[in-house]
Amino acid sequence: RTPTTANTENNRVLKMIGLCNKCTRTWMGQSSFLGSVVCTAKKFGKNEEWELDDGVMERTKILCAAANWGNGGWLNVDDETGEKFSFGGYEAASKRNASLWS
Repeated sequence: RTPTTANTENNRVLKMIGLCNKCTRTWMGQSSFLGSVVCTAKKFGKNEEWELDDGVMERTKILCAAANWGNGGWLNVDDETGEKFSFGGYEAASKRNASLWS
């Protein structure tokens, strides 16, 4: 999905994106029931909204807007194989510990 931008109260520009699997045409987001990272949504919705850190797409941290009851959560890789994901908190400490993506 094409990034959309919005200005916040402190004039920081946020880029909201959607991540869609080209093969299955499903969207990556947060499970409504378990709160885990899934790629099962057939339509893009609020659970599939992602924010890029400072709008830098080359190497960035990614926040799921729906995580932590709508407060947001930084996406983490939890194991050495890179196959297990989880959401951290939305505060600065969680952002510092979040995984970098490129």
